[in-house]
Amino acid sequence: MQNRNLKRRNQRPRVATEFPAYQLIETDDGSRTLYSIDDQETFHSESGAAAESSLVFVDNSQLTELPARHLDQNTFRVLEIGFGTGLNFFLTCDRWLNSEFTSATGLEYVAVESRILPPALIAGLDYQHLIEHPALLNDWLNWYSGGFGEASIKFSRPWTFNNVSLDLQPIDAAGWDYQVSSKFDAIFLDAFSPATNPALWSEEFLSRLYGVLGTNRRLVTYCVKSSIQASLRNLGFEVHTTTGPVNGKREVLVATKR
Repeated sequence: MQNRNLKRRNQRPRVATEFPAYQLIETDDGSRTLYSIDDQETFHSESGAAAESSLVFVDNSQLTELPARHLDQNTFRVLEIGFGTGLNFFLTCDRWLNSEFTSATGLEYVAVESRILPPALIAGLDYQHLIEHPALLNDWLNWYSGGFGEASIKFSRPWTFNNVSLDLQPIDAAGWDYQVSSKFDAIFLDAFSPATNPALWSEEFLSRLYGVLGTNRRLVTYCVKSSIQASLRNLGFEVHTTTGPVNGKREVLVATKR
């Protein structure tokens, strides 16, 4: 099964973009992703970028189910390690705006990303057709594009749309100050693989994530490497794997802080 998927990935065409470091790939579910030539990795699964993001991060975090169980909580918070193309963020916000329990509840989304992609590259992924609120993405692209060359200034203020906000930190996650005023309700660990980016999968780094995650809340990721699971258990997480997206990875990971 895995060898067959690998063969299919190698046969999938990559289209050049105006940015030499990135190539465009149309994945099996019709959504697009990018291939990083420097890292020799895709940003999302070639078997289905949108399907992977929806299952691994939005579904498995149970984020949109929390307001129904915690009616006294006015705002829910997400931390994403590795904003990338923004796909996890757009799908999460779209789901948030659609839910009867979340439509009147605030969502604060904090994303840490050292490699800020050019606006034209993200626009070319055509994520509008994946969400029910395309105005969300259009508004975000206008904000993201304005003053893009001065990223440190541009991203000093959160972007807001209805009851959701994004605080995009254009820095290396390994060097970010994880002192927070309130805990996160979900953590999306979506950095490049441990082989490519080992600092963001070390037990020391994972311990910082453990410290800022709320009790009975989840850290979710596509990575099921045994050493990562062991580190998470050592820190006190309750760890289990669950079925991955159709035609994609067989298993993905959920770690709950008890």
